[in-house]
Amino acid sequence: MFFLSVLLFLTTALAVYIWRFYESTKRYPKGPRPYPFVGNLFTMNFLKIHEEIAKFSKEYGNIFTIYLPKPHVVITDFDGVNEAFVKKGDDFIGRSGIFPDTIFQNIENGGVIFSQGENWREQRRAALHILRDFGMGKNLMEEQVLVSAQDFLAHLASIKNKDEVFLRTPLQVFIGNIINETLFGFRYDYDNCSRMMNAADELNVLTEATNNGRPYLQLRRTIKEDVARALESYSVDQEPECLVQAYYQKMQSNPNLNYENLLNVCMDFYLAGMETTTTTLRWASLLFASYPDVQEKIREEILRVVGPEGKPTSSHRPKMPYTNAAIQELQRRANILPLNVVHRTVRDTSVKGVEIPADTHVLGEIHQIMAHSPVFKDGHEFRPERFLMEDGITPNKEAVDLLCPFSMGKRQCAGEALARVELFVGVVTLLQNYRMFFLSVLLFLTTALAIYIWRFYENTKRYPKGPRPYPFVGNLLTLDFFKIHEEFAKLTKEYGSIFTIYMPKPHVVITDFDGVNEAFVKKGEFSIDCDDFIGRSGIFPDTLFQNVENGGVIFSQGENWREQRRASLHILRDFGMGKNLMEEQVLLSAQDFLAHLASIKNKDEICLREPIQVFIANIINKTLYGFSYEYDNCGRLMKAADELNVLIESMKSNPLIFVGQLFPIIHRLPVIGHMSKGRYVDMTAGLRRTIREDVTRALESYTPDQEPECLVQAYYQKMQSNSHLNYENLLNVCMDFYTAGMETTTTTLRWASLFFATHPEVQEKIREEILRIVGPEGKPTSSDRSKMPYTNAAIQELQRRANILPMNVVHRTVRDTSVKGVKIPADTHVLGEIHQIMAHSPVFKDGHEFRPERFLMEDGITPNKEAVDHLCPFSMGKRQCAGEALARVELFVGVVTLLQNYRIEPAKGRKVDLEPIFAGILLPKRQPLRLIPIVQ
Repeated sequence: MFFLSVLLFLTTALAVYIWRFYESTKRYPKGPRPYPFVGNLFTMNFLKIHEEIAKFSKEYGNIFTIYLPKPHVVITDFDGVNEAFVKKGDDFIGRSGIFPDTIFQNIENGGVIFSQGENWREQRRAALHILRDFGMGKNLMEEQVLVSAQDFLAHLASIKNKDEVFLRTPLQVFIGNIINETLFGFRYDYDNCSRMMNAADELNVLTEATNNGRPYLQLRRTIKEDVARALESYSVDQEPECLVQAYYQKMQSNPNLNYENLLNVCMDFYLAGMETTTTTLRWASLLFASYPDVQEKIREEILRVVGPEGKPTSSHRPKMPYTNAAIQELQRRANILPLNVVHRTVRDTSVKGVEIPADTHVLGEIHQIMAHSPVFKDGHEFRPERFLMEDGITPNKEAVDLLCPFSMGKRQCAGEALARVELFVGVVTLLQNYRMFFLSVLLFLTTALAIYIWRFYENTKRYPKGPRPYPFVGNLLTLDFFKIHEEFAKLTKEYGSIFTIYMPKPHVVITDFDGVNEAFVKKGEFSIDCDDFIGRSGIFPDTLFQNVENGGVIFSQGENWREQRRASLHILRDFGMGKNLMEEQVLLSAQDFLAHLASIKNKDEICLREPIQVFIANIINKTLYGFSYEYDNCGRLMKAADELNVLIESMKSNPLIFVGQLFPIIHRLPVIGHMSKGRYVDMTAGLRRTIREDVTRALESYTPDQEPECLVQAYYQKMQSNSHLNYENLLNVCMDFYTAGMETTTTTLRWASLFFATHPEVQEKIREEILRIVGPEGKPTSSDRSKMPYTNAAIQELQRRANILPMNVVHRTVRDTSVKGVKIPADTHVLGEIHQIMAHSPVFKDGHEFRPERFLMEDGITPNKEAVDHLCPFSMGKRQCAGEALARVELFVGVVTLLQNYRIEPAKGRKVDLEPIFAGILLPKRQPLRLIPIVQ
């Protein structure tokens, strides 16, 4: 009877427990089904708990409960964790107060990490105050990190065989010495650090198996010995040299601080600081070895900002955006905490409308935020660029705000400041002095090669179809870059108007008007939703012409591009429309041009290249700097023009430049680096010097209260009230207008002379219109243009037929987008091939012919709107040529002035050669022409 009673009691108690257990689950957010007594312990893989939580998040949402077997509410998204730990931080301020958290407490509710209530506040306040004194007031913390970094370097230098270095121990001692110096005021020698390594190993063993108390007892003994050592010869009237001494000094005046809590605070900082930063730096070594391109970009920034032998300090950090981004991405990708420290609700509360009872254990899963947040797209990839904006300088605030390796709110890591210094100095010191590769180089390279080839061909599936590329070289060996426009025409016939070529970096090529118009106009505006193609490459050779990173107008991007373009267009508009200075300058230069032609005695054989060059250059110079050259004293000008031509021609014919876009590391190699980049940097030195001299000349006698007489002075005046404008960008803007405006209009007018010589009937019709509207001695002005339909049509046909740009300036997509339904990934280089439109569009039938009538309707007066709309020599959209208005005036005045005064014929006994020379732009061959003056 007794046994039956006991059995009945136990059965009833079990039934009641099970009923109450499942009733209790209704108080918590829904999650995987728990079982009495064991919860979810047998249905979860705790060795991959972060993966389990990611699966549950997909199934149950961002707030759910798991039972271990005690209920733990898990929050996996940023908004939820932010609401809980930041906005409602006091509701979630508690700790569990139970084993295993208490194993690290020397005294009940002691220390910082696992304590709670008033003692937590006192211990945290005291610890932060001490760290702040060391870190900011006396700057001791940074000094300690730098000293430890130098010891770390000395140890690495002493290792003879650097082909196989296991970095765990060196990194452990590097960080351990910083922790030890900060806490206890002493450090270990690398050849006598077994005591430290034993403590670190015991900590690892303890973390893996908290049910084994023996390692903890040894760790507690180690910390007690080190505290005693720090206090041995210290008295409270001395200046503290470490945290132990500073805490002990505060103990004398604060009853809430005591020896047992001192031991606990040291235990907490040792636990939190020893293994976390060491582990992150170990991940850094592996990730940098896996991503040599990232490693090289960081190293380049280090050498530029810190120098090859400088010591990295906090003052360098703001100047090193890519290094900061790489460290942030390192913390995000390493993501070393699969499960966060437990919080406990101290009252009934809610998160995102989901109720959570008081005294509930809560896990704010920062691991899930950094691994799976939509902000960190493709979170498994190591990509520092995600923490920077398009300009590669400005931090991406959204990404930075979501980065939370130190948790959030009042209970986030108290040693965060020290950890940030350790990571920055550790990464910079290592990469400043060493390049890292994996063990077993041959095996690694073979494997890497196989993976690269596989990933290369997998990656091609993301882009529109085109000619088959090959690893490392893409299509470099199968395309004729001296006739790239002809290659594009052939590829268009085979693959359609949108295809990809690999140089070896993928470039999506769009060759029809509708496609380029959709990309650069409809999806190329300023608005947030329509600027898909607004970016530039941001890499060499585009950066060659930038005097400052992301400077100028042509090759800059982001906010600086908008500011520089806006300022430049405003200035040009003032000169061109308000005061009409631009047209006056063009007309004055045209008169000088005529005077020079008149001075040439033998007009039967004249090469017009130099006269036209000086004509256009004087307009550019007058507009930019306020001075012009004499035709008989223009050696400096012609030298600069020749250097620019040689530079562009040399770059376009060098495949190493394109290889360097995909593998920038080659720019740092001996010989190859000079061939791929160095020599071009040297070649631009003369041009940079010329522009700097001319800017200086324009500003020598100018003050901002004067009326500006050129772009340089107008820009300088705006600099005084606009912080986005500065001297370096002024140099870059001048470089852009010089390089873009000098050779393009000159080349177009040189082609004009050849086309008019080979089409005398066109020349005569233009001249008849000129003499009728402008008169034999009148000066052509913008008011005449609307009355001269055939001349306008001839100039339009000249631009179309000359078609001097075989390949357009590269655009870059800033997000995933599409053109005509064809998907194009973010960060893709895009070529909108205006050359193909003007050469092969069905609107321009028989495009090889020079026929101005195609731009007029049958009446010979009304413009052919379809043809005019398809004409795009200045590109399209917001990134089209900023100097378009000036170029149109130059072409109109140049053509009218020349044909008003001279008849152009082939030189006697010579035939005009219309085959172009590829030199970055399609140049006409130098050849003499005959100029016959028009008898008035």
